[in-house]
Amino acid sequence: MKIRTNPRLALIFLAFISAGGAQAQSRSLRVRLFWLHPPATITITSLSPTASLRLGSANPKTGRPGSAIVMAAEGNRLRTGGHLWSQAEWLGKARLEGEGFASFQIAFPLTITARQGRLHMIARMSLEEYVAAVLAGEAGGFQSDEALKAMAVAARTYAVRFQPRHAAEGFDFCDTTHCQDLRLSD
Repeated sequence: MKIRTNPRLALIFLAFISAGGAQAQSRSLRVRLFWLHPPATITITSLSPTASLRLGSANPKTGRPGSAIVMAAEGNRLRTGGHLWSQAEWLGKARLEGEGFASFQIAFPLTITARQGRLHMIARMSLEEYVAAVLAGEAGGFQSDEALKAMAVAARTYAVRFQPRHAAEGFDFCDTTHCQDLRLSD
């Protein structure tokens, strides 16, 4: 059976997809890491000479590659370097380590606050970074390239459609199967 397409409708459809795709690609998503089990302490090790850390409203400090900073939650404040802070923002490539999770690398902005003795971390990543991390979590056992492509389309569609899922909590998605299973690794 041969399927006939109307060339004019095909062009309109392509224009529609392209316009939506460009808008979706520029999206930045806020993803809450460790949503179910937030750690009390983490170590951030700089992997870039341009990486920086802003503590509270202070000017950002640039760390040399290999330098590490330990952050711990004390009630609703962060303790690092002997001082208490309301929040921290990491910019640049780094390795995150902590008790209860495998270390992983980040290359996107990370905002860290503390609540009730636990660290709350929100990563800001592009839609494409998010989809890649979802594929690592949701499609780990897939063997077929076509299955991975289909999963990527499904993950991206879900992200675009349900972006404000946790808006009332100050982020878009959590990192669990409640939204989409997100896996960050080295």
